[in-house]
Amino acid sequence: EDTIWGAKGEKMGSVDQIKQLVRLANELGREVATGKEARDIYRIGEWYADADETLAKLGYAPNRQPGQVGFTGHA
Repeated sequence: EDTIWGAKGEKMGSVDQIKQLVRLANELGREVATGKEARDIYRIGEWYADADETLAKLGYAPNRQPGQVGFTGHA
């Protein structure tokens, strides 16, 4: 759990941290995600067959094949 300290040096609990984040979001004109929106954003509950499929679905480069040199190895 994160430890965040308040303005007067007191340790903030989880509920106080959430209240502060909601307040900051409102001050910045941002909406707070609902539970469903948060699950969609973080892809909670989605399962993939293997690491390669996971990387592809998340938009990352695939794992290198054995013996394949990365671009920094060519410099």
